[in-house]
Amino acid sequence: MNFNQRIKDFLKDNADPQNAKFQERLIFTKYKIWGLKTPPLENFVKELIKLGATFDDFKFDSHEEIVMAGMFIGRSKVQKEEKIKWLKEWLNYIDNWASCDQIVGRLKGMESEVGFFKSLLKSDQTFIQRFGIIWLMRWNLKKDLQATLCDILNVNNQDYYIKMAKAWTLAEGCLVDFEYTKNIISKIEDKFLRNKAISKACESFRVSENQKNQLKLLKL
Repeated sequence: MNFNQRIKDFLKDNADPQNAKFQERLIFTKYKIWGLKTPPLENFVKELIKLGATFDDFKFDSHEEIVMAGMFIGRSKVQKEEKIKWLKEWLNYIDNWASCDQIVGRLKGMESEVGFFKSLLKSDQTFIQRFGIIWLMRWNLKKDLQATLCDILNVNNQDYYIKMAKAWTLAEGCLVDFEYTKNIISKIEDKFLRNKAISKACESFRVSENQKNQLKLLKL
């Protein structure tokens, strides 16, 4: 069975031009966007796994194919070492926040590989760095708040998508240890990062009104 042709046919047959135009306003990528929503992609990946497809069947010709390859990594019942091998290849193709963030939550069970994800922070590629930050936020923040915040704040990249990932992590940190994270935020000199972290924390219903008021006093 030619799985890659099956993937191409699936994308073409289920393309949604109207949604593709909408996504193109939110997702800036060099790859073609077919406009498929997440549930159909997820279901198709499940089918591919049942039929015996492999990671090598993905050719990364479109945004959706890249996303499906990431979903495939997350769902595959292979050893962690194999998943890391696949991730190292897959990460070379992500060029936007959506393909980055969408896959992180699907990597449950990879927590023992924290060293690999920390190594991504040293990459010279913005979205590989962002992938590392978002993974650490999602899977390591509660376990090791102080080290995680230290690691992500030491990422020396002024790109918008990196700063937003840092702000998101700081906002989540407020839910883990409010006083500690608030103290970290109070020492951030970068106006955008500091204010955005406060803003994102204040958007959360899990942060109390009293805590929000304390954070607002720290705005630059």
